[in-house]
Amino acid sequence: MNFLLKGLYNILLLPLASIRLSYKIYKDKSYKEAANERYGFFNKNKIKSYINNTDILLHVVSLGEFIASEKVVTKLIEKYPNKKIVITCTTPTAREKISQRFKLNEIFFCYLPYDNKFIIRKFINKLKPKIAIFVEKEIWPNLYDSLKDINSKIIIINASLTNRSFKSYEKINKLILPSIQNIDYICAQDETSANNFKKLGLEKNKISVYGNIKNDIEYPRDLEKLSSEYSEVLKLNNKTVIIAASTHETEEKAIVESFIELKSKYSNLYLIIAPRHPHRFQHIYKLIESYKLESIRFTDLDNSKSHKSEVLLLDTIGKLLYFYKLANIAFVGGSLVENIGCHNILEPAMFKLPIIIGPHYFNFTSVVENFKNNSAINIASNNDLTKILDNLLADKQLIKTQGKAAFDEFLKGKGALDKTLIKLGNFIKSS
Repeated sequence: MNFLLKGLYNILLLPLASIRLSYKIYKDKSYKEAANERYGFFNKNKIKSYINNTDILLHVVSLGEFIASEKVVTKLIEKYPNKKIVITCTTPTAREKISQRFKLNEIFFCYLPYDNKFIIRKFINKLKPKIAIFVEKEIWPNLYDSLKDINSKIIIINASLTNRSFKSYEKINKLILPSIQNIDYICAQDETSANNFKKLGLEKNKISVYGNIKNDIEYPRDLEKLSSEYSEVLKLNNKTVIIAASTHETEEKAIVESFIELKSKYSNLYLIIAPRHPHRFQHIYKLIESYKLESIRFTDLDNSKSHKSEVLLLDTIGKLLYFYKLANIAFVGGSLVENIGCHNILEPAMFKLPIIIGPHYFNFTSVVENFKNNSAINIASNNDLTKILDNLLADKQLIKTQGKAAFDEFLKGKGALDKTLIKLGNFIKSS
């Protein structure tokens, strides 16, 4: 049965992945750049020194996973300066951020090729990584088989397997069971994830609950300086700032309409919108303009002069923390729409902000439940988003109380990074 499933998987994956890539390129032209890497073709000069010479392969899916694991990479570079490190990803935003953060003489970065038996085996045999580290959950049958064929250690860090994800994986358990059994160790975020991996077939002695390394994110060194500059340019000193972060389709409309309704009651309101996907920047800017609001894009800011506006569109990557610093209330997106599961609520929590999310948060179930139990988060629908915002805006003490509660929950989760680095160090020393 497994042989037949594997065969069907290998026949269907590449054409389906290619169709999906074509659709993504149609929607977002940035997916076209370096698309050849997804099929295993790389710049020979850039990859040359890593051929048969890679110590660590670290894979992140998208921008969120890279941000979470960035400190892991920097610590590994500091502690093991002679180790050859390759970082792979699957999205243009992650690839761009990796290229901004690291130079090619520090690491090699590229897209992870599709999990076609021949393409991925060629890629792995070319690099021959001693250790492969995956962030959160990425279980690819051919990739894991290829890694085990060269005796590479497979580790998943910050591993998350929600009950929803478990049900999806359970349906293809016969296909992925050998991959699960090939894993050498998992550093899980929570007990739910740990139990779900065990139910998929992982041995009990190969997993520990370390917590979420997103709790160990650090403030940027230039946070105070740049945030102060942005505040001055946008004239935010006497404003109450609502930030809507990592938003998806329809969420911007909901937040803008709530903002307009509340602005008649609270004249000093200011709105910052930070969409999840760059290809939607222009669409959202037109949406804001359609409501006749005075708006400005971040990319149009001139630090030499002040700008009069009601709404800022954060049309860039990597600046979100600087604007959380300037906000009073945070809405975190991917939560009013189904099938996304919410984005990172720990970032606004570290800035002591009261947090609002929608009802769809299956990617952060355990974290959100902890926040809910300690009155550190608000769960909204489209219908009561305005009401929740109004309650907060009318009560400054409530803003402080909820912000402190969120920060306290954030602090409780610290320590996962150190535990993870110790475990990785043990594998690196023995490899």
